[in-house]
Amino acid sequence: MLKRFTTAVLFFSCLATVWADPSYEEVRQKGDQALKKKDYATAVREFERLVYLYGEKPEAYVALGYACYLDQRYERAILEFKKALNFNPRHAEALNNLMLAVGKRAVQQTQELEFSEAINLLAATERQYPSHPQSVVLHYAQGQLEFFRGNERAGLKDWEQVAQRVPTSGTAKFIEAYKLYAGGRPKQALPAMQAAQAKLPKEPVVRNYLALVLSELGRNKEALAQLQKARQGNPPYIDLFLNQATVLLKTGDLENAQAALVKARDLRPDYASVHLWLAALRRQAGDQEGSKKEVGLALADAAQPAILVSGEVGKSVWVDNDYLGVTPVGAFVKAGKHKLKVTAKGQPAGLSEFTLAADQVAYATTSPIGVETEAASAAVPDQRAARSFALRDQSNKYWRSFQHFHTRPVVLLFWKVGAPDNDKVLNALSDLGNRYGTKIGCAVIHVDTENKNQAIGQMMSLPATYARLFDEGSVTKRYGLTNDLLPSVIVVDLDGYIASQAQGVEGVDKARQVLDGMGLAPPHP
Repeated sequence: MLKRFTTAVLFFSCLATVWADPSYEEVRQKGDQALKKKDYATAVREFERLVYLYGEKPEAYVALGYACYLDQRYERAILEFKKALNFNPRHAEALNNLMLAVGKRAVQQTQELEFSEAINLLAATERQYPSHPQSVVLHYAQGQLEFFRGNERAGLKDWEQVAQRVPTSGTAKFIEAYKLYAGGRPKQALPAMQAAQAKLPKEPVVRNYLALVLSELGRNKEALAQLQKARQGNPPYIDLFLNQATVLLKTGDLENAQAALVKARDLRPDYASVHLWLAALRRQAGDQEGSKKEVGLALADAAQPAILVSGEVGKSVWVDNDYLGVTPVGAFVKAGKHKLKVTAKGQPAGLSEFTLAADQVAYATTSPIGVETEAASAAVPDQRAARSFALRDQSNKYWRSFQHFHTRPVVLLFWKVGAPDNDKVLNALSDLGNRYGTKIGCAVIHVDTENKNQAIGQMMSLPATYARLFDEGSVTKRYGLTNDLLPSVIVVDLDGYIASQAQGVEGVDKARQVLDGMGLAPPHP
C-alpha cells in the first residue's frame, strides 16, 4: 500500500509540474525577445499574459505599456503606465515612460486635428507632475501643437522653456536661429537653423522655418524643397502650404501657388483668411465666380471688411504698417481710412489711400495702383455659405465640421425630441445611409440638451457612420433655425455652400434629389 501511495503522489506531483504557470522571468523573456525582433503585436500579447499572471507587479504593467508605446498605441500605453503608478506613485520608469507616451499621444491627436483634446491631456499631466524632469517632453509637444494650429507666439514660449532646461537640444538651437531670423539677420540664422534641423530631422516646424530663412536669402528653389520634405510626413501643419504658396508667388508661379492654397483650405476650411487669400489668386487667374465663392466662405465665419490685391505677381503689399504678403493677396483689415503700399525690389513704391466701411470689400490693383470698394453683399454669391462648427457627440468627443467639408457632401439634420415627424425623418435619413454609404457625411444634431438620453435612444437606429451631436443652440442659431423650423435637413456641397434646406421628410427627399444631381445616385441594377 505504501508503494502504491508513493506512486500516486509522484504521479500527481508530475501533473502539478505540468500544470504550473510559467515563471515571471519566462514570460518576460518571451516578450523581450519579441521586442528585439520588433514584433510588437506578439510582445503586447506576451506582456498581457504577464499582467494576467503577475498583476501584483508594477513592472509587468510597465513592460506592457512600453510594448504598446513602441507599437504606437499611445493611449493604451498611458493607461498601463498609470496602472503601474497605482502600485508605486514614484516608480521612476513608469513616470518617465508616461511622459513620453503623453507627449506622443498629444502629437498624434494634433495630427488628427484634435487640438482641444491634446491640450487637455498635456495640461492634466503637467498639473499632476509639475516638477518632473521628463515634463520637458510635455512642453515640446505643447509647443508643436501651438505651431500646428497657427499660434506661433505660444509655440515659441513653450519651446523656449525646453531650450532653457536642455540647452544642448535641437530645440535650443532652433530658438537661437529663430531669434536671428526674426531680428532680420537671415545670413546668421541659416547655419543655426541648419544645425537645429540636423538635430531634429523629422520636425516639420524646424524645416518650415529653415525654408523661410532660405527664401529670405533669395534661395527659393531650396526653400520649396525643404517645404516639400516637411510635408512628406503628412503633418496637419497649414503653414507649410501657406509658405509654399508665398514662395511660389515670389517665383511667379501662380498656378502651383493656387494649388497649395487649395490644399491649405481643404485642410482647415475654418480659416477664413485662407479663403480670402485664395479668392485673390482666383480673381487674378480670371475665375471671378470661384473668387466670389471663397469671399463668401471667408465672410461667413468672419464678418469683417476685407481687401483683395491683384496685379503683377510677387510684389510685396502693406496696408498701413501691416505686411499682407505678396501679390495676389487677400486679407482682413479694419474699417476706416488706410494707406496701401506696394513694393518690388529695384522699383519705387506705389501708394494709394482708401476708406473701407464695415460692410465692404476692397479690390486693389498694383499697376496702376488703385482701390475700388463694393458692398460685401455684392461680393459674395447669392447661395449661402455653410458655417463651420465643432460639437460633442454622445461620447463627449468633438465632431469638427472642417474635417468633413470640402471632402464630400455633408447632410446636417437639426432636430429635437418632440418635434413633428421625428421618427419618419430619422428613418428616411437612415435610408440615405443605405443609398449613399460613405459617399456622404452625415451629422444628426439634437438641439435640446435636457432630453439628451432620450435623443440618444431615438438615434440608435441610425447608421454607425452618422455623427450624433448635441448643440445648446449656438450652431442652430448660426444656421438661422428656430424651434418651429425643426426638424430641418441641410445639404452642404463640396464647395462648402448650402445646396438644399427644408423641413421634415420633405427635407430628406430634397436632400436625396440634390445628392442624386451631384452624381451620387447608385447605379441601376
